[in-house]
Amino acid sequence: MKYVFGSIITLLLLIVVLYYTLGMWGVELPITSNDLGKIVITGFILLVTIVLLKVLLPFFFGNARRKHYDLDKGNVAKPKL
Repeated sequence: MKYVFGSIITLLLLIVVLYYTLGMWGVELPITSNDLGKIVITGFILLVTIVLLKVLLPFFFGNARRKHYDLDKGNVAKPKL
């Protein structure tokens, strides 16, 4: 998961740096600064969506694979049969 976050953030930073670097050199780009802002906002919306899905989905589907332990057997965790 951290690689996905790192990849998206790195990609957004590289796009912004590339845009402004090419702008300093006078290269005409087919996108404007408004388009660049929309790209960055879309990237952050994507990150927030990933975080929300990662947090909320285990609440709905996480109990099926959850191990249950018998607490009456002492200090050593023993799975319920």
